[in-house]
Amino acid sequence: MLLRKDIQLNGNASLLPQFDLEVNAYDIHLDVNQTELIVRGLTMDPMASVSGNGSYNIPSTGKTIDLVVTAEDGSLRTYTLNVTRDASNN
Repeated sequence: MLLRKDIQLNGNASLLPQFDLEVNAYDIHLDVNQTELIVRGLTMDPMASVSGNGSYNIPSTGKTIDLVVTAEDGSLRTYTLNVTRDASNN
């Protein structure tokens, strides 16, 4: 089984539910002023790789981000981050 150590986020962003190796989908809620999210997936195995790490512009309509972990044996595991932002006060 392919396991991930943690998913790090910038700012006041946090994962819901809290990170768990067996959970593949998370919600992230940003306040109206946070338009950028930096995501960094950390693996337990130094031979595993993660695609999807990086900086994302988050529109007011939200965004889905997939982090794909590839194990040394080639097996894959996808973690889906569903990101939403508060509506503008205007």
